[in-house]
Amino acid sequence: VSESLVSLLTALGDDELVLGHRHSEWTGHAPHIEEDVAFSSIAQDEIGHAAAYYSIVAKLTDDDPDHLGLGRAADDYLHAVLCERRNRDWAYTLARHWLYDRADDIRPEVLEQSADDDLAALATKLRREERYHLLHADSWMRRVSLGPIEGRARLIQGVTDAFADAAGLFEPIELEDEAVKEGWLPA
Repeated sequence: VSESLVSLLTALGDDELVLGHRHSEWTGHAPHIEEDVAFSSIAQDEIGHAAAYYSIVAKLTDDDPDHLGLGRAADDYLHAVLCERRNRDWAYTLARHWLYDRADDIRPEVLEQSADDDLAALATKLRREERYHLLHADSWMRRVSLGPIEGRARLIQGVTDAFADAAGLFEPIELEDEAVKEGWLPA
């Protein structure tokens, strides 16, 4: 079993799981009923994507996907710090959603070329699903940026606050050099 592949899959799953949980906190609190449903659906997708990554890890390690997702100590998770930040207001959540999904648009495209067939196939599937998340985020960014000044000012502050942690989405994961050399992470 390649430790670098397990590390890569776990980090990807952890990002999706933690962000999915943060998104789910908007259920019943989003600014519109339609957004309540949409954001809840996106949260469910992200948690489902985490489960898919963890299923590959479980197959490689004979572990349980539920244990991988929910049974580890808090400091054993490998997610980017942006994913765990509290929601604050809608503008911050929107900015984080947009920044994360911009980065997450790159990941599946790269991972479709992975030397691991299961990861490559999952990346193809996730790329189609994640596209809707990005369209949603882009739509909201346009909507708020063209709206009243108060919303724009909040969005600017949200992007400023979230951007500080967004670089973490591209920080090297544990054993990344090995993952690249072994072809699990093609770039």
